[in-house]
Amino acid sequence: MTSILSGRPSNLVDENIDAPYPIDLLDSPNHGYAYIRAMTAIAKVTGTVVTTNYTPKHAKRLSDLSAINRSNYECIGELERIVEMIPLHLRFSDHSTPVLDTSTEVQRLCLGATYYITQTLIFRSALIYATFFDSLALAQASLGERINLKRDTDLAVSAAKNLILLAHDGFFRRCPSFQRDGNISFFIISACITLLFEVLHPAATPAHATEVFHIVEKGLQCLDKIDHIGSTTGRAISLDVMAIAKAALFSTEGTTRLESTLMDDFQWLGDEYDMNVFEGLEGLVPDAGLGMSLDMDAWWSVIDEEFANTTQFTNPLDEGARMA
Repeated sequence: MTSILSGRPSNLVDENIDAPYPIDLLDSPNHGYAYIRAMTAIAKVTGTVVTTNYTPKHAKRLSDLSAINRSNYECIGELERIVEMIPLHLRFSDHSTPVLDTSTEVQRLCLGATYYITQTLIFRSALIYATFFDSLALAQASLGERINLKRDTDLAVSAAKNLILLAHDGFFRRCPSFQRDGNISFFIISACITLLFEVLHPAATPAHATEVFHIVEKGLQCLDKIDHIGSTTGRAISLDVMAIAKAALFSTEGTTRLESTLMDDFQWLGDEYDMNVFEGLEGLVPDAGLGMSLDMDAWWSVIDEEFANTTQFTNPLDEGARMA
């Protein structure tokens, strides 16, 4: 604010910053700057993901999807390089790492959560897009070879699962004091909602849906432990996620038999279901508050324009074909 009032720029473009990062002392057991450096590097990747995938003008032609796909995998490569550079005590993917002091465990969890949520953001659009078709093969055919939907959806689901498992391990074993941080709730909520798209597809099997709901349940357990999230509580948020889970499950009624199978394993799904909480699937996609905003009309405007005379696919967002 001071910069703006004095007529100076409020921020600097990364390319104009020529000051080097602080250098770790090799004889220091803590490597104090490693966490800051890694978080800064991941934040730059996240910025690229957001501007590439989640801006209104990100896809004007079908050919743009190829450029988006290349950018996404460049971001994945950069994330992998960042992880390779962090010291062993911050390796969040290594479950054999001994439990260290609270501050180190907090850094480890925050770094891992940021890493996995960025991975999820990279590929979640593909996961959501696939749910609008009767099969993954039809979804893939509508895009040609520009994007590998099976690979991308698997990566989105894997990242969401890893995020929840990391948070659960931190909350209940490695660092219980982290339950006081309400910020992690937004990461957990986003991961839970991402996983629920896995059970929306008619091809979802009971075994796979059960696996997904076991992970979602771990996310709910984490939310229950958070006392304060802004003006609300973790318990209240977990109830909202339960309602979304029920909406996702009951929306498959008539196409699968998942509801009867899952309610035997998850008692909270058997509670009285309020149909007024969410009206169909449209309550899931546009909720920007959960980071789920997705301009599906933009996707279809590209596909309709390119394939109008060459395919028999119907835009599922058209009147009469919208999923409800």
